[in-house]
Amino acid sequence: MEEILKSVKEAESAAAKIKAEAEAKAEELITSSRARANEITKKSEEELKSYRETALKKAESRVQKEAERALLENEAKEIKAADALLKDTANAVSQIVRRVTDGDRRHA
Repeated sequence: MEEILKSVKEAESAAAKIKAEAEAKAEELITSSRARANEITKKSEEELKSYRETALKKAESRVQKEAERALLENEAKEIKAADALLKDTANAVSQIVRRVTDGDRRHA
């Protein structure tokens, strides 16, 4: 019976040692996992920041090009409209100058 008790105590001691080693190993794994998670988080944040900056630069460039294109199109339309107005104005000015210099007999 004494041998059985001794065997049980040895088994309990071995179990306690195994448990302590397992707890220590679990703590190591938890610490390592947390460190790795922090590394992954930091790396992901850096990559996302870089991606965001790149995407923002591309978007700004695209918007700038579209705005320049729209301005050029509108400028061409406005120049055409101004030329048409000037042409019409030139005819009116010519008529006014002719009336002033030659006299407009219809209104005399």
